[in-house]
Amino acid sequence: MIKKIIARNIGYPLYDIITGCRTLRILKFLNESQWWSSEKIKEFQLLKLKKLIDHCYKNVPFYHDLFKKIGITSDNIKKIEDIDKIPILTKKVVRNQGFRMISNIHDKKSLIYSSTGGTTGAPLNLVKDNHTKSWVWALFYRFFNWMDFDFGDPRVIIWGQKIVPKKIKRQIQENINNWLKNDYFINAFNISNNRMSDYIEKINKIKPINIHGYCTSVYNFALLIEKYGIFNNRIKAISTTAEVLQQFHRKKFEEVFGCKVFNQYGCGETNSIAFECNVHQGLHINSEHVIFELSKDKNNINNGSGQVIITDLDNYAMPFLRYQNGDISTLDKKLCSCGRELPLIKSIKGRQGDTIYSSDGTALHPEFFTHLLKESGFYDNYNVVKYQVVQESINKLIWNFVIDKKLKIRDKKILMRYIKEYLPKMQVEFNIHDRIPNEKSGKFKYVKSKINKKGFFLI
Repeated sequence: MIKKIIARNIGYPLYDIITGCRTLRILKFLNESQWWSSEKIKEFQLLKLKKLIDHCYKNVPFYHDLFKKIGITSDNIKKIEDIDKIPILTKKVVRNQGFRMISNIHDKKSLIYSSTGGTTGAPLNLVKDNHTKSWVWALFYRFFNWMDFDFGDPRVIIWGQKIVPKKIKRQIQENINNWLKNDYFINAFNISNNRMSDYIEKINKIKPINIHGYCTSVYNFALLIEKYGIFNNRIKAISTTAEVLQQFHRKKFEEVFGCKVFNQYGCGETNSIAFECNVHQGLHINSEHVIFELSKDKNNINNGSGQVIITDLDNYAMPFLRYQNGDISTLDKKLCSCGRELPLIKSIKGRQGDTIYSSDGTALHPEFFTHLLKESGFYDNYNVVKYQVVQESINKLIWNFVIDKKLKIRDKKILMRYIKEYLPKMQVEFNIHDRIPNEKSGKFKYVKSKINKKGFFLI
């Protein structure tokens, strides 16, 4: 209880002060706007969209040239549906335009630089500001309320931790921040049988209200809990991200943890797109933050699905208007019985990746490989068009790349060094190809396992 009081009254407000964010103020607004009518939500979206278009025309070189060429100003946008006058933005365009996508009135020192994981091809370099960050986190805190717990309540987060060691100062800052927010981390890259007693001891000590993390990592964690014993359970909600939540995941979580499961959807480019409320009839689109569209592809329109097109209404540093992120979705025409008129997503088909299993019982989440490429500086040294990791046998990986030059021995050794820390017996073969084909389904699996997993990890 003391930690919750510290987190709620000191940790979260202090974080806003230090970072210059307005998360808690926006959260107060969002707790009201979630009950607006559909018409009022659209009016709010239209105001934000017109303001963003004006900013883009004046201050973002790429959009200035584009809007001038096609004759678009905010005056042309009379209703929210007029957004389709703006051309769709693709990953290729973002990558080719580079710095021309960034606002020229933002102080470069205040910008937040990151990149996507590159799991569907080459990574995208991203730029955001505190305004964007404030909205993204405020929406996430509203999601806490939907799960019936409050920010400041203890949480366990099963997430990929740094592979390449951080600078000591940065690590200390993050540890203090996590302590102040009452957040506790379990490394998703270290989920294994022989560490389970430590996990259970940690969970029993923390008594979390929520467990949040990569879907398959939380699933593997649930299998371990089921195998090794019951912990002191006061968990109110399990929430998953990064992968598609399947029905068998949901069933297992409810059996093991004795609570409801909440899904969410986002992408690195825009974040906090949609969350599931406590009625569990779909994912509510955060329409105060994004405009969510589906492409009208001939192949998809008959079944009500389409490719996701997202407009981020809050990123003024690097605007994404009508961005096609590569996912496929289906919308629900009905409103949720919870009373919120925020639109509902019925289903999402996102990126795919298999868990890598080792003979010692380690389950390595596929995000390990995206983290490793970013943290090791690989993306800085090579133009990565595509990559795929394939587990051929329990002790053999083949890592295929489509890159612009020969892979240096030094970089192979760096990748091998960190793989060996997590998978000591694993042999890795590196290959360069002109292309890497998709699956027969048309989807691309960036981490793929060919092994029979039975007997290697809990199954």
